[in-house]
Amino acid sequence: MGMDLTTAVRVFLKQMVYDRGFPFRPDLDPFYSPKNQEALKVSIAQLNAGEVLSKTLDELQGMANEF
Repeated sequence: MGMDLTTAVRVFLKQMVYDRGFPFRPDLDPFYSPKNQEALKVSIAQLNAGEVLSKTLDELQGMANEF
């Protein structure tokens, strides 16, 4: 954004005063959720066992549209 660290911190602190809190919602990365970590372990075990499932890009996009 073209600003030095001092300016960035000053902008951040001013915004905190204005918002009376963080100017963003702190959140945990869902990648590290227990449910996702378990799914990753299952996927890795399947890959290691040779149980590989392949999909085309069109199939994956179709699956994404279902959600």
